[in-house]
Amino acid sequence: MLIAAVGWRSIFLVNVPIGMAGIWMTWRFAPDTPAQRGRHLDLPGQLTGAFALAALTFASTEVSALGWRSPIIVCAFALCVGLGIAFVRLEARNPDAMLPATLWQDRIVRSSIVIGAIANLVFYGIVFTLSLLFQSVWHMTPVRTGVAFLPMMGVLMAMSIVAGRLTGRLGARTLATAGLSISAVGYLAMWPAIAAHSNALLAIPMLLAGSGIALTIPTITDAALAAVSGAQSGVASGLLNTARQVGGVMGVALFGFFVREAAGVAFVHGMARALIVSVLLLVVGAVMAWRNLGVGGAGRIRARAASTVTRLPEVER
Repeated sequence: MLIAAVGWRSIFLVNVPIGMAGIWMTWRFAPDTPAQRGRHLDLPGQLTGAFALAALTFASTEVSALGWRSPIIVCAFALCVGLGIAFVRLEARNPDAMLPATLWQDRIVRSSIVIGAIANLVFYGIVFTLSLLFQSVWHMTPVRTGVAFLPMMGVLMAMSIVAGRLTGRLGARTLATAGLSISAVGYLAMWPAIAAHSNALLAIPMLLAGSGIALTIPTITDAALAAVSGAQSGVASGLLNTARQVGGVMGVALFGFFVREAAGVAFVHGMARALIVSVLLLVVGAVMAWRNLGVGGAGRIRARAASTVTRLPEVER
């Protein structure tokens, strides 16, 4: 409704009161923690990591418009690789590294990070392309497009609450594998509905896709945090969230590249490629979850999940 009444830029104003409320609630209710003495700020690591991600984000989002052979795109990707190598070397030699090497040596943490990136990649990618499909190909109004997404977003929030309880009963491996598999079925079922030009048929696949992602995100978060010490929980959480946001950016860029042809038939063919990639990535994530999230620490994961306040997955960034 905001888009129809004011314009698409108005949606960014929604985040302002929510952000202010979050700041106040954090200041008011979040418990204070003592600072770790003897540690120094890893400024070189932070700068190289931030600029590497910035270069990757720029190159990924602009490649559809400028093309792979554009000198700007080539330089941006080269800068990302160079800064990434510098970041790894700096972190390996820094005793106060922002990202301790021990985090990467844990299979549960490493797998949770990869799965989180996959989940956000396919989720944000499909939300972006479905928005284009609804408005550019099916000629739906912004209001109708928003209504079409309401069930998916509603089940996303509802299943997030359920996931926190199920993790304690079923374990991270079972629940994450189930969530990724459910999403894969949902993405696979989207293609017949899109080919049939049926918004009604698309509703159930969207619900499956959203519910599967909602089961996965809180589960892998609990798994990653339960696998590390309390001193490293903040770093592990930040790394997981960063990987998810990078995955979201890559999903929008990749899926946008698939549907760069705005014409009806070409767009639908691009959607098919995007859905195939999504299913393959979700299957890879499910296999990774089944093989690695049950390796050691299963009891810790269940215990942490049983006492953890459920974290809702971010549906807007």
